[in-house]
Amino acid sequence: MPYYVYILECADTSLYTGITTNIERRIAEHNAHTGAKYTKTRTPVKLKYLERQEDRSAASKREYFIKQLSRSQKLELIASYERTERMRDEDERYEHIVHPLEPFYKSDSRVLVLGSFPSVKTRSSQFFYGHPQNRFWPLMALLSNDETPQTKEEKIDFLSTHHIALYDVIYECDIIGSSDASIKNVVPTNLDPILQEAPIELIVTNGGLATKLFKKYQAQTLGRTALGLPSTSPANARFSLEKLAEKWKPLEPFLS
Repeated sequence: MPYYVYILECADTSLYTGITTNIERRIAEHNAHTGAKYTKTRTPVKLKYLERQEDRSAASKREYFIKQLSRSQKLELIASYERTERMRDEDERYEHIVHPLEPFYKSDSRVLVLGSFPSVKTRSSQFFYGHPQNRFWPLMALLSNDETPQTKEEKIDFLSTHHIALYDVIYECDIIGSSDASIKNVVPTNLDPILQEAPIELIVTNGGLATKLFKKYQAQTLGRTALGLPSTSPANARFSLEKLAEKWKPLEPFLS
């Protein structure tokens, strides 16, 4: 039967080490003043450290070892445990996602706008820049002196009319929600088909991560450079729509 070695932090911040076969029950006993003499007057207690041992003998040996540690050494052990638990929690939140959208381009597309990877909202809406607060569509409308498209059909017509191609630099990755900062294990997108089938004159990367990853994975392979521009994401709050328009102005000649 497996046993568990645990460390509790008591109400007076002192540390108590013990063993048990059922940690939830044992903590409840401590807080009900039926656990151990030491914790009776030091409740409530909180679990700070837990490790599994194969049997009572191994658990008792480990309990004795921990009890011989100084308080600072026990705190180091607890800190290491908490770091491991945080990493485990983070790993469980990751999803491995393959890009759910086909690239959008036409035989007369002149500008290719590359994001990093579709957000949760975009993945659910099944079209690019699906978050209602993303400024991409209002920005393109402002630059082209046109109405902001609302529906997927209107967006497709808008892109076609203004010679805009869309895709992302990442084809496959591990990600937590929509967090660009969490992205790892990147598989870059093969952009060759777009560039072979459309007369792309300008490649634009939408945001810092897209710019960084294009330079890392695609620039040398394609023999092309990209114009890195500020992100249209709502997370980029320091850029108003007007400030974005100033930075994105180089697109204007290609949109007519």
